[in-house]
Amino acid sequence: MNTSEVQPLQYGDFFIAVAIWALLILRFGYCFGTGDHVELLPYTKFLADPTLYPHDFFIQSLHATIPNERTVFANLLLPFVAHLERTMFCLHLLTTVTLLLGLKKVASFYMSAFPAWLGIIISVLLLNDKALGNVDLYTPSVQATDVACAIIVWAVVAFLQKRYWRFLTLMIVATFIHVLEALDVMLLFSTILMIETLVHKQMSIAKFLSLHVLYFSTAGIYLVLILLGKSSVPSTLTDSTLFTILFEFRHPHHFIFSTFPLFNKLLFVGTTCTGLVYFYLQRSALFYFFLFGFLGVLVYIFATDYMHFIPIANFQFYKVTQWMKVFGILSTVGLLFNFLPTFNAIKPSIIAVCALVVVGFSFGSIYANVSPFKANYQFGTKSFEQPEIDIARRAKQCTAIDAIFVVPFAANEFKFWSERNAFIEFKANVRNKQFVGEWYRRIGDVYGVDTTDPHIGFEKHWTADRVYRERANSEFCLQWKREGVSHILIDEHLTNPLLTLLDSNARYYIYKIN
Repeated sequence: MNTSEVQPLQYGDFFIAVAIWALLILRFGYCFGTGDHVELLPYTKFLADPTLYPHDFFIQSLHATIPNERTVFANLLLPFVAHLERTMFCLHLLTTVTLLLGLKKVASFYMSAFPAWLGIIISVLLLNDKALGNVDLYTPSVQATDVACAIIVWAVVAFLQKRYWRFLTLMIVATFIHVLEALDVMLLFSTILMIETLVHKQMSIAKFLSLHVLYFSTAGIYLVLILLGKSSVPSTLTDSTLFTILFEFRHPHHFIFSTFPLFNKLLFVGTTCTGLVYFYLQRSALFYFFLFGFLGVLVYIFATDYMHFIPIANFQFYKVTQWMKVFGILSTVGLLFNFLPTFNAIKPSIIAVCALVVVGFSFGSIYANVSPFKANYQFGTKSFEQPEIDIARRAKQCTAIDAIFVVPFAANEFKFWSERNAFIEFKANVRNKQFVGEWYRRIGDVYGVDTTDPHIGFEKHWTADRVYRERANSEFCLQWKREGVSHILIDEHLTNPLLTLLDSNARYYIYKIN
């Protein structure tokens, strides 16, 4: 592969990337202050103002160990804490466009512009969230993993150009942003570099060692500090119990292969086979990425699903499958276009006009409330139309800053918008083994679910919602009060004389426990 023959990015590529970004928002929505943000943005607010969330279980447990997996990214957001809504929207645009352009650059090593963009569109727009482990390169709520992926893809570009010091520098930065996202990819490329050094003799042993000494003396130290912070703490739980709670009870959709959708498994096998064939024919280093990625996934499945070996399970090695999926789909399109005619380049001015039309159509459909998709659009005035966010803002006005709430099982919007403490949340779970047992106990106390519940992951709401309503409307709420709970958020009107209604909207009610 001659890197000098690779076509540079064109202005038209930027316009196409922006248009795809708009379509992604139209298709999958945009989330702010909700979903995965429940573990990040309230923590950023807490770092800026430690008087917030003084009794919040997740935030106080997370902050008990520094550094933790949120430390770097949350601190990077601190200068923008007064303008998080605009900051995160701009960051979503920036990371998505940077990722898409990086994928286009990788594809340009092997194919022309049209099949490259076609493969990218199929992967991120049509088959998003279809990698193993419920991970993928695009998410509706920008977070550390998105920023890391936007950096990693350009590290891959540098690797393919054999600019290894640039590759390493980008991987170090990505590791600090999101440890697992970068580490799993780094493990594969380290293996490839070992092959290049020992088998193909394309790199000296001295350079190989220098690269890895630099990585492990920077990002490696950060990784060790995080792992020690989680593991070198007292805990009354056995490793078997920890595995059951963290991996089978809370995160099976991320870690347990047997729970993954069949379509995702078949897609993984298909794209892996295609990637192996295509990149072997191209004599590309990405052949080894697929080979060792596939073998690594097999080892990971055995260690996690069958051996329940936490040190390996913690790596969440399925994060490499999001890259294998997109590169595999590009391989499929590349193989197909070996037998099909491609298209001549279109003028950037025409692409720009088409991109503006796509962006206008996407956001026009959203604001006109005629979007064909059922998705949340939590930006601008659209976010305040949602009752979950409205009731959280009301709670901020009618309760004290030290109020402690129990909330419905899936009400992850509440913490950020209300700036109030949560007694426990299923979404925001602690990973520090010192607090895992207490997290699990509180989940059972509030929602009545445990490891015997047959539902997987968030499907437990079928049990949790019923139990939560029953306990809130009975004397059981006094047990919550004895543990410090002062307020209840719920989605139905209660007749419990032990409660006082403070506020409500069309869907939710805020009660104070007398």
